[in-house]
Amino acid sequence: MNAFMEHFHPILETCEDFESVEAARREWLDLNILVSRHYRHLDSQVLWQRLIQGAIGRDGQFQHMQVIAEISLVLPMSSSCCERGFSSMKRIKSDWRSCLSNEMLNSLLQISVHGPPAEHYDSVKAVTKWWSNGSRARRPQYKD
Repeated sequence: MNAFMEHFHPILETCEDFESVEAARREWLDLNILVSRHYRHLDSQVLWQRLIQGAIGRDGQFQHMQVIAEISLVLPMSSSCCERGFSSMKRIKSDWRSCLSNEMLNSLLQISVHGPPAEHYDSVKAVTKWWSNGSRARRPQYKD
């Protein structure tokens, strides 16, 4: 808990409900005792949810712990989303496509990571648009 509060100290200082780190440490000790005596049977997710809702302890007793619980619940538990992004970039920016601009690389990464699956892609619209647009008309019967 000490490392957590030191790391997020700049954020905690800006919160209205957070008075001091020392008060948060005292609340942490009180919360540990209360949970070990009365709430040991609860799943951790239910416990944090009840803490945030104010259903554990007296009214306003764990205001610092509520702020810390809210911060900790929005932290990602793994870096898998970052790893997927790097894998997508490695797949897109190969030796053959090493001269992509940042804008094009970003667009392709967005499509790769957040876009629809390839099975749902309809290429007819894209080919039709490519075929009809351009600096000159495309002539399939004419050999350049």
